[in-house]
Amino acid sequence: LADAQVNLANALGKRGRHEEALTAHAHAAGARPNDARAQISAGNAMASLGFWDAAGDLYHRAVELEPMNAAAVRSFANAMMVKMDLDSAVQAYQRALELEPNSVEAMNNLGVARKEQGLIDDSLDCCEAALNLAPDNAAVHSNLIYLLTFHPGYDAAEQFRQQKRWNDVHAKPL
Repeated sequence: LADAQVNLANALGKRGRHEEALTAHAHAAGARPNDARAQISAGNAMASLGFWDAAGDLYHRAVELEPMNAAAVRSFANAMMVKMDLDSAVQAYQRALELEPNSVEAMNNLGVARKEQGLIDDSLDCCEAALNLAPDNAAVHSNLIYLLTFHPGYDAAEQFRQQKRWNDVHAKPL
């Protein structure tokens, strides 16, 4: 029954019927409180409606249930980032990277969290590492270009070089 509720909830969410999806997710999570997948799905539904405290709690429960579940750890980290609990977000992103060292999402988001902590060098290192993992990822590359403006030794020439590289890789001809 809980799997059917999760499937129903996911289908409702994809159709934009978020309140109904939330109810179905809540039923699934309640029916299977020890099922990390149900907790993550309910957390996703909460997050889609902006209920980040509840989403964070559900993701945290999923991590407790399955500490090696990188998706649960990343979801928890993302919720903490939205709530601006930067220390928890950084710790969770680092844990996610221990579980999946090639996670572009975790590496890039760790860079954003480090920027918010004022650790610009660390932030740039993370974004460069993410870009090395996924050289064609336009969002990661844009993030790197943006972060360069916060570096105390801001180098306009480096930012221009990165922007030119971005244009060469990602821009579409008119």
